[in-house]
Amino acid sequence: MAYLTKYTFLKLCKKLEINCEIDLNLFIDNIYEESFFFKILNKKQIKFLFIHKLLLEDESEFIINYYKKIPEKKDQQNYVLEKGGKPKYHLSDACEYLKKDFVGFIIPTAIKNLGNETIEAFRDWFKSKGYIEDFHQNNLDKNKVIFDYNVQFRPKYKLPILKENHKLTDNFPNSNVKEINYEFDFLKFKEKLKELKIQHLLNFSLTKEDQFISKNDWARNKTDEEIKKVMSFLHREPSVDYIREMMILSNKIKEEIIEELLIYSRWKYGKKLKSFKSISLDELGLQPCKFCS
Repeated sequence: MAYLTKYTFLKLCKKLEINCEIDLNLFIDNIYEESFFFKILNKKQIKFLFIHKLLLEDESEFIINYYKKIPEKKDQQNYVLEKGGKPKYHLSDACEYLKKDFVGFIIPTAIKNLGNETIEAFRDWFKSKGYIEDFHQNNLDKNKVIFDYNVQFRPKYKLPILKENHKLTDNFPNSNVKEINYEFDFLKFKEKLKELKIQHLLNFSLTKEDQFISKNDWARNKTDEEIKKVMSFLHREPSVDYIREMMILSNKIKEEIIEELLIYSRWKYGKKLKSFKSISLDELGLQPCKFCS
């Protein structure tokens, strides 16, 4: 049997492909009973929730019925220290790397849009500044990183200024899929989803323009010109700052909805599963950790 960190499991759910379109019936049968959430989430988010549920329930059945094999992407170029190669699974639940936190130093979207050369230049610059060592010694000053970027790195590539609220890292605390939380208040869960539904309706249901902004909230980190292009069909012309602000709000609400649905799925299906079959994980493109093989 084999085990996955929470980070690896969620990353796997995001990167796998399936051999079908997820319609409303599949959504209701496998994710949640209310069609409203199917309507507001995009295809990528729905696919992620669908795969998450199926892998928790039975990864062998997922491979037989839904898995679509695609070529491995070596570097997703999301993080400064992102490595190529296959994600790892663990053959021992005592492996120290199963409990190790994951911290990803995020590469800004504007840099990724410029391509490989700029991405590698940013990675080299970020590492040369000693920010990674500062982080692990609890000495990293986020404001200094943003200031240095804006003054030293940004001008060379004519990049947009990073704002003070820019997110520097993705953090996944040490946990693994074996650790299922059996404490779950279904009534509180339903009440929370109801609150989030009302939030979304109040902000994005009054006009077609509002609905379109919400549907395209994936563009929230794009440049002003790219956002204008995405929203070019709008009859009214709200400011780009307003559109970006509303996209950020829409994404925040959806992320909370997704997190609630993930917790629900782990409670409903995960408690049937203590570990994965290593042969199934091999088929899904993972490889065993060399420290516990």
